[in-house]
Amino acid sequence: MNDAFAAAHRSQPSLVGLGEVLPMVAGRLMERELRALEGIVEHPRRPCVFVLGGAKVEDRMPVIRRVLRDGIADKVLLGGVINNIFLMAKGYLSKRLRREGEEVHAQVEEARELLKHYGDKIETAVDVALDVKGDRVEVGVEKLTDETNIYDVGLNTIARFREIIKGAGTVVAEGPMGMFERRGFDTGTREILEAMTCTKAFTVLGGGHLGGLASIMNVSGKISHISTGGGALLSFFAGEKLPVIEALKRAKRRWRR
Repeated sequence: MNDAFAAAHRSQPSLVGLGEVLPMVAGRLMERELRALEGIVEHPRRPCVFVLGGAKVEDRMPVIRRVLRDGIADKVLLGGVINNIFLMAKGYLSKRLRREGEEVHAQVEEARELLKHYGDKIETAVDVALDVKGDRVEVGVEKLTDETNIYDVGLNTIARFREIIKGAGTVVAEGPMGMFERRGFDTGTREILEAMTCTKAFTVLGGGHLGGLASIMNVSGKISHISTGGGALLSFFAGEKLPVIEALKRAKRRWRR
């Protein structure tokens, strides 16, 4: 790996040592949450797979960077808007990229750097589902030019992702694969959740969208851990300091006086 690239993207200190803090000042729910997440960061069952979707690229890019750089994840599977950014970085959606503003161009450039260093560990969609006059129409990514109507990953991508999840030891999923609120474009997200119930891996769902859909699908009981804090979950895996953890540490120090 390029030393300058690694130095420029060095993470915050790991959140180790929580074992001494949690029993004293955290509630049982938070204790269970943090123990589950810290276990993934420190010693995940291998292979460790992160499935990232949703719309907020700026929240997910630091997670991809950190879990690959620090060797936490063996594979990162992408859906949603973050997938489109990485497709642009690979040279797809070229006409659409020319119309985008500075923020998207900066995200695409960062995606190119990540692909340069970790390309074998980042899985993007090989096909996507378009909304064509209200119908789901699937197309290979090599045929994309400037489409803005990409609403889900395609069936070939789903099959590939399911196979990777099936063989995983740990699976962390945060964010839907597409516009799952619309009938016909919820297939990718539903299939990912279904795959997570059929693996022997330790499975974690993050965010209200996936947790809510898991409840609707009646599969919540088959997931090892469900976190309702989507933003906090992403911050944790990005290696950022969490205000609540820092407050717990301060509370512990006051308790000891």
